[in-house]
Amino acid sequence: MFIQIIGIAIAGAVGTVMRYVLTYFSVLLFGVGFPVGTMAVNLIGAFLFGLVAGLIANGFIAAYWQTIILTGLLGGFTTFSAFAYENQQLIANQKYLYFTINLFGQNILGIAAIILGLYLANLITTHTIWASLKIHFL
Repeated sequence: MFIQIIGIAIAGAVGTVMRYVLTYFSVLLFGVGFPVGTMAVNLIGAFLFGLVAGLIANGFIAAYWQTIILTGLLGGFTTFSAFAYENQQLIANQKYLYFTINLFGQNILGIAAIILGLYLANLITTHTIWASLKIHFL
């Protein structure tokens, strides 16, 4: 269990750095008016969560990695607190259109990203070429 906790901590640190880098470059590219970085992080994270959960559910990735990847890596990568704060800031700055797009976009597209990830995991695990490449560590 201690090794898994260390794995979760390391994966969480990696996910956090990934989030920072993506958000940093999104501000450089798109500015600060709309929280593109947080939306991108949450949608990419939702897709990856669905993909990895599906791959684990189908035995393509060993269940041992579930907590390390989903809780550690993707938990460090995605961020609900930033989403909530940025929505509050959009309201406070009377950017109601951006608030509406952000609120509904991240929720609806986030669910769609989970579904897409699960669908892709199903394709990968049922296709004969990929099925032989199961990842079994520990």
